[in-house]
Amino acid sequence: MGLPHPSRVLCGRVGSHATGPTRAHPPRTGQRYDLQVKMTARKCRILVVDDEEPIVEIIESMIARFGHETLHAYSGQEAVALARDARPDALVTGIMMAGGDGVWTAQQFRQLLPSCKIVFVSTALYDAKLRQVLVAEGYDERIMLTKPFEAAQLANALTIAGIPSAIDEM
Repeated sequence: MGLPHPSRVLCGRVGSHATGPTRAHPPRTGQRYDLQVKMTARKCRILVVDDEEPIVEIIESMIARFGHETLHAYSGQEAVALARDARPDALVTGIMMAGGDGVWTAQQFRQLLPSCKIVFVSTALYDAKLRQVLVAEGYDERIMLTKPFEAAQLANALTIAGIPSAIDEM
């Protein structure tokens, strides 16, 4: 499957737990929003890390639609080893993983690649205490996505983290 045509419109539905796109008035639960895909001016390299292969494949598919290159790893330790050579622009990581959880992985990336942008994706992020810990470590709560999430939410989190946006709200 190739990259979408720049004029392709992606549609999504905001769930009761979803954060949705950042707007002056965020969409209400069940409200539809449309997003216009455009190719980014700069292709970024994004490393996706989760210990569940199907989750990695879904996230990589979303990121590919944004026009970015993806790499993947199935543990934090594998991600850190890969990052030494690959030097990704961003990390999209799960939290609860064997072989180095997402918080440990993010800490390693901050030391190894201080300019690497980080987005967290996990069902564990429903836990307010975990969110507080991450905020206390300096992470923006808007880059923490609870599973399940939609492509538009991931694009929004990547934009907030500092990766050039592949979408514009319509």
